[in-house]
Amino acid sequence: MRADGWEAVFVLGDPAYYERFGFSVAAAAGFASPYAGPYFMALGLNDGIIAPRTGRLAYARAFQDLS
Repeated sequence: MRADGWEAVFVLGDPAYYERFGFSVAAAAGFASPYAGPYFMALGLNDGIIAPRTGRLAYARAFQDLS
């Protein structure tokens, strides 16, 4: 993903699992999402920094019906 220029990756999952890879709930806290909460995490791919630190995430249509 870094090679393709991605700045961040977001996941939904168990923090006990994903935190070991560097994901954090705090990194995703400024982003609007119907899935926001304790299982919504982000990982910055540029030295852990996500810029901007806020925004709205758009999901693929297949996920839109899950909220």
